[in-house]
Amino acid sequence: MKFIHLGDLHIGKRVNDFPMIKDQEYILNQIIDVMVDEKVDAVLIAGDVYDKVVPGADAVVLFDDFLTKITKLGIKVYLISGNHDSAERLAFAKKLVENSGVYISPVFNGKVTKCVVEDEYGDINIYMLPFIKPMQVKRFYKRYLEDEKNAHLVEANINEQNLLDEKDLVGDAKADIEGDKKEPVFVEENTIEDSNTEDNNTEDNNTEDNREEIAWDNYNDVYRLVMDTIELDMSKRNVIVAHQFVTGAQTCDSEELAIGGLDNISTDNFEEFDYVALGHIHSPQKIIKETIRYSGTPLKYSLSEINHNKTVTIINMKEKGAVDVKQLPLTPLHDMRHIKGTYDELTLRDNYIETDTSDYMYITLTDEEDVPDAIGRLRSIYPNIMRLDYENTRTRTQANIEVTDRVEEKKPIELLAELFEMQNNKEMTQEQEEYVQQLIEDIWEV
Repeated sequence: MKFIHLGDLHIGKRVNDFPMIKDQEYILNQIIDVMVDEKVDAVLIAGDVYDKVVPGADAVVLFDDFLTKITKLGIKVYLISGNHDSAERLAFAKKLVENSGVYISPVFNGKVTKCVVEDEYGDINIYMLPFIKPMQVKRFYKRYLEDEKNAHLVEANINEQNLLDEKDLVGDAKADIEGDKKEPVFVEENTIEDSNTEDNNTEDNNTEDNREEIAWDNYNDVYRLVMDTIELDMSKRNVIVAHQFVTGAQTCDSEELAIGGLDNISTDNFEEFDYVALGHIHSPQKIIKETIRYSGTPLKYSLSEINHNKTVTIINMKEKGAVDVKQLPLTPLHDMRHIKGTYDELTLRDNYIETDTSDYMYITLTDEEDVPDAIGRLRSIYPNIMRLDYENTRTRTQANIEVTDRVEEKKPIELLAELFEMQNNKEMTQEQEEYVQQLIEDIWEV
């Protein structure tokens, strides 16, 4: 069976206030052409279908059109929600669209959805796990653990009552014999393993419990808890579609990640799967091995992505253990580029005539003095300027400004004089200094 792995479409996204909907329509049509050329059987979409929890009408229409074209080709779709999506909205009419071969993960309910698809080599189990946070998981598993604990408490009470009844019937000798039986082990609120215990040595008065505690604020611990509910049939081929930040992934500026990598999960969670279709990270890449992959975004969505080569991933899955992975390049309607130079250099015809000036541009001017209406004048050549900034002596000095311990000892006029000198590479004149001093006094009087 042949899959195409997509993710992080971010339909409806705006980059620096530029709507990307036309670019997204163009690239999605290109992806459909790839599906046809590659004779794909199924699509794995690893979350962040939309860029907003409440997507615009144009975004919804575009994705609906995309799915319609896919299903008309007889290609199945397996789709999960990401952190940018509303799982509830994305799963709307879930049961209805299954009749068309579109399978959408429901809102996380404590279980991992499994779909089974068959080819000439047998069954393939496709697990769909949407983006989850620890608090989402805790709601279900705390209840499950509490129910389990209560069940064992009931069992303990019944056993205790039975022992008392037996004491009444056969006397203390019988009770002493039965007293050597194992006591039921209560499942603590924050433990996850089964409550069955092994026989202990008779000299042990306290039952050892080697189960690990769950740190509910730890993404990896909680994710492991969810993954442990999956009963993998290792004789079958197993695929999982997930949307999380896996340790070791190379990130960029357009992703929403927790500070300090607190939302990291380990690749150990996926070791037993034949293919892992990941979303969340925008750069296409493998994690440790070829079969654990991020598809990346189909388009560049930030300056940090300008050097990315955007691709789609094709997975050819044959018999168990035989998985071939390849990446095919995508060509955008508009590329995203960063150019740098003086205003005169960037407006010299010879320097731009052989380039596509309609690309999305990040421009850095190196002129020492600000160019009047630079962005307006440059847009006559480069209409899609996303951002304009300067790199010169003044900006480099600003970048190197250090706050010293002596700031509190200095007068406001001294601090402003230092700032002026760092920005302009010269001292204030006496007239300027007197003017600034007067402004300071006026402000302080107010």
